[in-house]
Amino acid sequence: MRSVEHETRMASLEIRQKIMRVDAHINALQQQRRTLIGEATTQQSVLQLCDKLKAPIRRIPRDIVKEIAISCLPPRPTPSPQHFPLVFSHVCSLWRTVALSTPRMW
Repeated sequence: MRSVEHETRMASLEIRQKIMRVDAHINALQQQRRTLIGEATTQQSVLQLCDKLKAPIRRIPRDIVKEIAISCLPPRPTPSPQHFPLVFSHVCSLWRTVALSTPRMW
């Protein structure tokens, strides 16, 4: 009887230890999953940035952007927050540079 009890206790101990090892492994895998999700999110952001850099508007030469902007000017300047050169200069850094370097726009 004592032998069966001892074997049962030993089997229970082994099972508990195995459960602890499995739980530890699960925790490690969950941490690895979180890390990989973070890396994937970062790479997705980089990919989106790369896609933006390939946008057709970025391939238009500066002098063409300047001509487009000049052709969009109203016949008379208006001192308002919607003043075209001001709005134009807030689109992106290239357009800001074009606006600031084109005296005709102001």
